[in-house]
Amino acid sequence: MVGLHWASQGQTGVLPITDNGRPFRTSSDRNARACSVLETQLTCS
Repeated sequence: MVGLHWASQGQTGVLPITDNGRPFRTSSDRNARACSVLETQLTCS
């Protein structure tokens, strides 16, 4: 399982990252927007 490890306000966890079992790639950029997930809502700024 691929997961995003997170920490916020003294809590930690792992959010599973999946594409319905299909392979996928991720990348980042120095100028990438900051994004967060709350419940199932993805928000980027």
